[in-house]
Amino acid sequence: MLLRRKNKIYIIITILSFLLFFFIYFSIKTNRCYQISNNFSNFVKLAFNCSNVKSITIGQYIYSIQHQFSDYFRFRSLLNKRESKCGKEKKLILLIGQSNAANEVRSFKYKINNNLNLYNNNCYILSNPVLGTTGHKDNISIAISNYLKNQNYIFITSAWSGSSILDWGSDKFSYFSDYILKQLNYNSNKYKVDIIIWIQGETDFKLFKNLDIDQGPVFFQKYGKSKFYIESFKIMLNNFKPFLKDDTKIIITKTSKCDSGASNFINLQQTKIAQLSNNYYILENTDNLDNNYRYDNCHLNEMGVDTTARSIASIINSLN
Repeated sequence: MLLRRKNKIYIIITILSFLLFFFIYFSIKTNRCYQISNNFSNFVKLAFNCSNVKSITIGQYIYSIQHQFSDYFRFRSLLNKRESKCGKEKKLILLIGQSNAANEVRSFKYKINNNLNLYNNNCYILSNPVLGTTGHKDNISIAISNYLKNQNYIFITSAWSGSSILDWGSDKFSYFSDYILKQLNYNSNKYKVDIIIWIQGETDFKLFKNLDIDQGPVFFQKYGKSKFYIESFKIMLNNFKPFLKDDTKIIITKTSKCDSGASNFINLQQTKIAQLSNNYYILENTDNLDNNYRYDNCHLNEMGVDTTARSIASIINSLN
């Protein structure tokens, strides 16, 4: 009798363990789709149309379920960070987007200079990994800083790995924009953004390339594939408007390639954004870089970072 009872318990535990494993696996594979869906029927559609979306970490899964992007996942360790006075004559560069703008790249060891990293109302000498973004590897801002003619810049580094354009600007509240506004509001009497560097697009290519118009969120349905990226970008900039100058420069990289070829429909919208103003600039990087410039067919390696950083720095240097 006791043996039979133990066998039943063992069977029940085995079944429950299998169901739990299946639930976690399925949820992790589909939760990025879930974040951008606006009702259960769309979630079901997206779940079966997003099999090509890369898996994400358990940590990312947890905050997705909570419908939050917790600052806990940003790099915030001040160990080995050297604090410095921000100064009043510095120009402010806002580096945003997803993983290739976060601490997820590999770069050469560049000489540390006097350009700064602004984080929670304090400035620190810019060094890897930078503060305020996700990941624990290197950041492209260090390479950009290396090629700038002067050392008169402060970087706010706030990219979020795996983020969609709709996470930055749409008809929903944006945790990312709100976080940046809080960072800027610390110094609203001192600084406004001089330059925005936008490196993003891989996630939106993966999420939307196989979807029909009725499968995406309301925002996507409203504007369609040809305009949703542009309109979302405009909303994001409007959120930042109180902290932008009349002539704030915006540098956009053509970015969509990750484990696949480049996306024409994302690249075209990125190009059209750059055509909205004479203060906007478009770079062929990063989508013109093949896997020789990436360490995992997606994220930039030392050569990829160096090439892209040179192009970005060249534009910034030309503005002086």
